[in-house]
Amino acid sequence: MLLASGFIYSDSSAQNTPSKKDKETADKIIGVWNIKDIDEGRKVPKNLQKQTEKELENMLKDAYMYFKQDGTCEFHVSTDDIDETWKLSADGKKLIIMDNKNSYHADSFLLINLTKTKVALGEAGHDKFRIYLEKQGNALTDEQQKKHVELMNLKLKKKEEYLKQAYADSAAAVLAYDKQQHDDSVAREGVDFSPCYYLKLICKPFDYNSSNLKNELNSKDSLFAYYKSPIMLPDSKGAYYRFENSADRPRRFSNLFEEDLSEKEALALYNKVLATYKQCKTDTWSESIHKDDKGRWSYTEISGADYGGAKELSIEMNYNADRRNYSVELNIEEE
Repeated sequence: MLLASGFIYSDSSAQNTPSKKDKETADKIIGVWNIKDIDEGRKVPKNLQKQTEKELENMLKDAYMYFKQDGTCEFHVSTDDIDETWKLSADGKKLIIMDNKNSYHADSFLLINLTKTKVALGEAGHDKFRIYLEKQGNALTDEQQKKHVELMNLKLKKKEEYLKQAYADSAAAVLAYDKQQHDDSVAREGVDFSPCYYLKLICKPFDYNSSNLKNELNSKDSLFAYYKSPIMLPDSKGAYYRFENSADRPRRFSNLFEEDLSEKEALALYNKVLATYKQCKTDTWSESIHKDDKGRWSYTEISGADYGGAKELSIEMNYNADRRNYSVELNIEEE
């Protein structure tokens, strides 16, 4: 990718240097744009026109898009704030907005009649759809910045509360397997949210008949079936147990923390996870470092300790050659 005016272009060829016009386009976009109107290009029934206009007016009150020089952006619509990233297409005619964590999730908008003060965003295949923007300036006002910080803090707090409840519910679900029935009182018991506590719960199925953990089949092959885990480690993105097709106890538990990471991001997360779970068992840890056939590093920290019925715990930073990025996960195996 090429840098122009501090902004990332989508063209990956070093020979295709952005033109002066493309640089001017990027410079015009950088700044705060108030969202003045959205036209979806469809007719609204007459009896709903006033209601629709009022709803749109409320939604767009104080709404803005803030495109920064470093390629990040902030959107404020209604009572929600969203942080994402942006770039121009190689020809400089489209604005591409992406999820911060996943570049595969992107929205592409046509830049229509872009000036220093106004622009309309269109969608390919929807000729009449328009988002009309007017330039406010190069930066947020103090009041806008204050509201943005407050909203992002509130979203973070809600996310933490949601995760905490999810962990409590998953802990209750696993504990309930001991009784072979769900007891609502379990969810009201005090729950230790430390990683060590969750490892103990996860390792329970290695010790006893756990056929009732087979709640949702992920995938299977000739030897194993993979089931989603009813319990998630803190900061998990996904987890599953691997059962032999003829067995009622799992042979492996895998927990994905994050994927689609750069090497630097993955190594930082790997070290953070490693430090966290070393607290659970500080003896017998040994590190295995190796390269794949593409010359990319993989890191695996192995513990020979016995976690429940499991005999090995590993934290891995793995390179995906097809997608050219990394993932970080924790694995527990029976042997």
